[in-house]
Amino acid sequence: MPKRIAIGRAEDFPPGQLHPVGAEGTLLLVAQIGGRFCAVHDECAHLLLPLRDGALDGETIICPWHQSRFDFCTGENLDWAPGAEPSRMPKWTRRLFERGQKPRPLRTCTVIEEDSVLYIELQT
Repeated sequence: MPKRIAIGRAEDFPPGQLHPVGAEGTLLLVAQIGGRFCAVHDECAHLLLPLRDGALDGETIICPWHQSRFDFCTGENLDWAPGAEPSRMPKWTRRLFERGQKPRPLRTCTVIEEDSVLYIELQT
């Protein structure tokens, strides 16, 4: 059952920016995109490195470590390590490509707005 945690007021999260938030020891990024609030865990699906220094490009977050692109609200991987030569990638990554598998998505969290207060739902 998810646990609801208040993270701040809606006006504290202007659109088009990444906002790092801590929620009971879990590091998250929150963004207002297209009038709604979305959140992802602050870690890339590749090496679990922080995404907080990544770029938000519309609805897409770009990983600062290998420029992979993810849909910020769904976590879906849109472009895995663009420009990297498959022969130079780690073996496990090359195997994903060879099998036609997509890399893992980002982990997302539900954001709820009630009376101008934002809440994150964390799975317990």
